[in-house]
Amino acid sequence: TPLGYIVLFLSVIGITHLFIKMFNYILEQQFKHPHFFKQNQTQHAIIKHFVTAFLYLIGTGIAIYIHPSLRTLSVSLFAGAGVLAIIFGFASQAAFANIVSGLFIAIFTPFRLGDQIKIKDEVFGIVEDINLRHTIIRTYDNKRIVIPNTVINSETITNYNLNDKKICEYIEVSISYDSDLEKALKLIAKTVENHPDCLDTRTPEQIGDGSVKVVTRVMEFGESGIKIRACAWAKDPRTAFLMHCDLRRELKSVFDKNSIEIPYPHRSLIIKNDHRDSVKQTRKTKVSLKRKR
Repeated sequence: TPLGYIVLFLSVIGITHLFIKMFNYILEQQFKHPHFFKQNQTQHAIIKHFVTAFLYLIGTGIAIYIHPSLRTLSVSLFAGAGVLAIIFGFASQAAFANIVSGLFIAIFTPFRLGDQIKIKDEVFGIVEDINLRHTIIRTYDNKRIVIPNTVINSETITNYNLNDKKICEYIEVSISYDSDLEKALKLIAKTVENHPDCLDTRTPEQIGDGSVKVVTRVMEFGESGIKIRACAWAKDPRTAFLMHCDLRRELKSVFDKNSIEIPYPHRSLIIKNDHRDSVKQTRKTKVSLKRKR
C-alpha cells in the first residue's frame, strides 16, 4: 500500500541515520584510545565526513529503489538526463575540487585539527574542523573563518605546530642616543630572562661554554633612537604573545627606574613669512633709510 511504502521509506532513512550515528560514536571512541596519535585526527575527521555522506547517499538510493514507481521514474530520469548530467558536472566542479582538496589535506596533512596556522598574514587562528567542502578556523576573538578547501590548499600556510611548538619571539625596544647602551642591553637581557614563560633553549655544551640565555642585539640607528632586539623563546605562539605584552610593561618600568629614555620623534618647524609680506617689509625698510639720510 502507499502508506506501507511511506513507512518503509522512512524506516530505511531512519536505519541509515542510526547506522551513521553508531559509526560516528565508534570513531569518537577511537579518538580517546591511548594509542591514537594526534596526526590521525585530521584524517579520521575527513573520513568521517566522507563516509557519512556516502552512507546517506546509499540509504536514500535504497529507499527510492524500494518503491516501484520511484524506481521506474529514477531509471527514466537517469536514462534521458545526458544534458542534465553535463550541466550538473560543470556546476559541481567546484564542489568536487573541494572534496579532492579535502582528501589531499587528509593524506599529506599540511595542518591538523587543533593546529595554529596563519594564512597570508590575514587569517590567524586554530583549525577547528575540516570537512569535505571547507575548513573552519577559529580566530582568537572567537570568530569562525570558513575557507573552501581549494583555496586553503593553494595558499602559503604558516603552521606553528607542524613539528615543534616552540617559537622565538623578538622583543624590540628603542632607547635614546643619550642613554647608556651597555646598561640598557643588560637590563633588557635580565628582564627577559626572569620572565617565567621564557624558555632556556641552550644545549648543555652551550651552558658549559657560558652562552647567554637571552641574546640581545643592536639592530639599527633610527631617527630618534637606537633599536635593540632580544630573542626570547616560548612554548607556543599564544604564550609568546602574552610574554611579549608582559615584557613591554616591565621594560617600561625598569627603564624609568634606571634613567633609560625611550625616545619619541622630534620635529623642528621652520615658519617662513609670505613672499609679499617680505617684499613690503623690504620696501618699508628702504623708505625709512632714505628719510633718515
